[in-house]
Amino acid sequence: MITKNLEILLDGEPIKVQYEHYRVDSSDYTARFHKKGRPKIKWLRRYYKIKHNWCPYSRGGKTIAIVYTGDKNLYASRVVAIGTALCSMSDTFCYEIGRDIALTRALKSLQEKMNDKIGDKK
Repeated sequence: MITKNLEILLDGEPIKVQYEHYRVDSSDYTARFHKKGRPKIKWLRRYYKIKHNWCPYSRGGKTIAIVYTGDKNLYASRVVAIGTALCSMSDTFCYEIGRDIALTRALKSLQEKMNDKIGDKK
């Protein structure tokens, strides 16, 4: 699991990661009977584990990792990379796996951006 103890500096500032989880609502019968492939965008709703008033379906979902620097508030800072992980409707949604995949993709994107910057300077 790579989401613990992540400490990377970018231009002398530590990067921060914020995750967003989107789940399929269990009351959406159309979505629940769709057993294969990607969940349709219209089925996904932003899900907060602490405060929610609806029950998510156990399968399908999406996790987004937003890597940013600067202020503690994401919206007042600079987003440097975004990674996503999509869980199929035939797989059980797992927060830990989604965070790991999304963060890996975001860091890979950040690495590619840094390599492009270094290549431009030469």
